[in-house]
Amino acid sequence: SAKLGVRVGTTTPEIRSQFSIPQNVSGAVVVDVEPGSVGEKLGLKAGDVVMQLGSKTIRSAEDLTAAMKGLKWGDSSRIKFGRYGANSTAIQDTTVVFN
Repeated sequence: SAKLGVRVGTTTPEIRSQFSIPQNVSGAVVVDVEPGSVGEKLGLKAGDVVMQLGSKTIRSAEDLTAAMKGLKWGDSSRIKFGRYGANSTAIQDTTVVFN
């Protein structure tokens, strides 16, 4: 099965504080990105919050793991993730290709 090459956690109060993630945002928080991985090529960074993969809404690390199960190398999927900071928000809604 395909892999993003990221370690994720769930939006705990500690993680929210560390990465300035607003209370109304939930998803799988990227904790670490493997060099050379699909996630790195996509531009994912620690602190990014994955909110959607394909047609599935992501509210936790477990949701992302479950959504990844049906994907194979060579597949492509819609992915939506957010990057938050003290004074900024950036939402990416794009296509990820697992290759």
